[in-house]
Amino acid sequence: MVSNKTLLKLIGPLESGKLAENESISEEQLKRRARPYKELLIPIEGIVKSVSNRSLLTDYISNEFRRQIPIYRRRLEIELKNIALPRILIFNGDSPILAQQKIRAYVFKGTTHKIGERLFDREAGETIYLPRKEFNEEEAVEYIEILSRTNKVLRTDYAAD
Repeated sequence: MVSNKTLLKLIGPLESGKLAENESISEEQLKRRARPYKELLIPIEGIVKSVSNRSLLTDYISNEFRRQIPIYRRRLEIELKNIALPRILIFNGDSPILAQQKIRAYVFKGTTHKIGERLFDREAGETIYLPRKEFNEEEAVEYIEILSRTNKVLRTDYAAD
């Protein structure tokens, strides 16, 4: 059983009607509400207003001389024109996106939940994906398509895991 008022805020009322915050939601109700992952990838299309490319320090590794070598991750922060939410699209990786280009970004508009999980057994259980009601201020992008003026896909870039 899942008892979580945050879950109710994210996914909204279930088929059986509104539930009180203190009521629990059964795994069967969650499974009925679940959707395939690809179904929750929502395309957001627009003209790029600005792109900010950042390098984030993620870790250090040691080489044979015991020197610490930094590991960086690339992150693009993309803002589209005339789109209220999400305000910023976060792409973990690199892409040759420029301002004034037309793109289609695929955002996962859902939440991931593990049901049937047992203590000390991470492999047990099932992962389900539940739809969210609204976009957040910042959303992570799964992949980006750079489009031509005629909406033909010129290039596709996938985010790093």
